[in-house]
Amino acid sequence: MKIKIMFFCLSSLFSVTTLAETARGTFEFANATWHSFDKFNGPLVAENGQTSQMEVIGGFHRGAAFAFNSTNSLVPDNTEFANEAIIYVQRVGDSVTLKGRYRYIDNDGDQFHGLIRRNQGTIKAAGASGNGISVISGGTGKYKGIRGKCPYDVFYKPQGYMVVPAKCSWLLKR
Repeated sequence: MKIKIMFFCLSSLFSVTTLAETARGTFEFANATWHSFDKFNGPLVAENGQTSQMEVIGGFHRGAAFAFNSTNSLVPDNTEFANEAIIYVQRVGDSVTLKGRYRYIDNDGDQFHGLIRRNQGTIKAAGASGNGISVISGGTGKYKGIRGKCPYDVFYKPQGYMVVPAKCSWLLKR
């Protein structure tokens, strides 16, 4: 009987500890970033009587963001972030594939980072747009152990920057 009670107490303690070490939430982002890209043209390719040329575009984004509509105090409303991303884009005809890595850095110097993926839309020029997903793959400081996903839209503006609204859902395990 004493062993059963001890086992019950230990398993209850483990369950409480596990719950205390897991947090989850959502927040929305308002991003404004500026980009610097270089373009390389690939060879002309003939396929089915049509000629196309692959473009490879790469560069970086830098900007600022703030969080709002947060459901957890890990990322309070109006948290400000600096953001940076390295982007690689392939375009053949109208088909766009964008991949990259990013990081968001808060005022405490803590950061979360991840991967960007987009297979739709256009890039760079004013009026260009599209949507994709970013995957939060980790972080430092208070964001250590964070994972999540952020579907996003992107809208390129004539002034040379882009607006990127996103909604993130995340899970933090320590």
